[in-house]
Order: sequence, then C-alpha cells, then structure tokens
Amino acid sequence: MSKLYFRETVSNQIFTQSPYNIREQSRIRNDQDGIFRNGGDQLIMELTHDSATGAYAGIFNVGLELR
Repeated sequence: MSKLYFRETVSNQIFTQSPYNIREQSRIRNDQDGIFRNGGDQLIMELTHDSATGAYAGIFNVGLELR
C-alpha cells in the first residue's frame, strides 16, 4: 500500500482554507502516519502554487514494472 504526501507547510496552508477549515475531524500529520514513517518522505509530491488562482499543481513520476 502506498500514498502520496504533501509537505506539512503546504498542508497547513490548505487546511486554513474553505472547505477544509470547517472539518470537525482532525487530520493526521505526516509524522503521525505509519506509512510515512516507513519511507513516506520519498513519496512527497512537490507542489507549485498559483497565487492568481489559488490553485496548486504537482507532478509525481511513477515507474511500473510490467511482467
């Protein structure tokens, strides 16, 4: 099992914005996530922020071994 992660600084910015800032459930930070603690730092998606639109964009290359 695997997931992609964002840097905490980006997550902190996103979770101050609507609709995420009205969540009743607290989020799990990277250092609290069991998968992240076992190599998740290699799965961080670097994002760029477009200040004109407020949108974030990122690219993450994935290699596949076909059999």
